[in-house]
Amino acid sequence: MVSTAEENLWNAIKVALFTQDSWAGNALLPTPIGSSLDRLVRLPVNEENRKRIQRELERALAFVLEEKLAKELVASVIIVDRKRYSLRLAVDGKSLVLDALLEVR
Repeated sequence: MVSTAEENLWNAIKVALFTQDSWAGNALLPTPIGSSLDRLVRLPVNEENRKRIQRELERALAFVLEEKLAKELVASVIIVDRKRYSLRLAVDGKSLVLDALLEVR
């Protein structure tokens, strides 16, 4: 199986977003990855929590720019309804939408 640099980048982003920032191996990495997104998306859907998630995304994805894996990264969180957020990522002009993973259950 051959993977491209772009696929590797998207996989690294997904790992960073959906791996808890407290995992044991984080101390071994030159740039720690992970987030507390799993905890934050369980909070009630409202503007204040949307902003908290937005800040967490920016923090969790900072490694992409720090490690020069991409030149530009824009992450936005949108409230879809009372139970769901939509996460939109744009990395060097390519976009990814992670809706199903941000539904509050």
